[in-house]
Amino acid sequence: MQNKIYDQFQGPLILRDQLAMDRTILANERTFLAYVRTALSIVVVGASFIKFLAIPLLQFVGWLLIPVGLGMFVLGFSRYIKTRRFLHKFLVRAYNESDTDQEPKQSKKTE
Repeated sequence: MQNKIYDQFQGPLILRDQLAMDRTILANERTFLAYVRTALSIVVVGASFIKFLAIPLLQFVGWLLIPVGLGMFVLGFSRYIKTRRFLHKFLVRAYNESDTDQEPKQSKKTE
């Protein structure tokens, strides 16, 4: 994953950038759920081949599909965690910069 895309965001995030980051987080979650859905489908198809088909070749294919589905889940989970960690680091850095950029307002004393 290229991290240089987010290097353009220096300093505090404006509302548009915050909303874009929220959409990116939600897209990451949707992608993970798509991986889970696909992995579960592959495992179910493999189990169905094993259980309901008496053709040895298709049963062999079923035994192959189960580890493929589990591998798909592991791949999706690792990509989700990697992206989530990167986005979290970016958000922490951006929000910390926005806190340090703002100087405390000094109240005027009237005498």
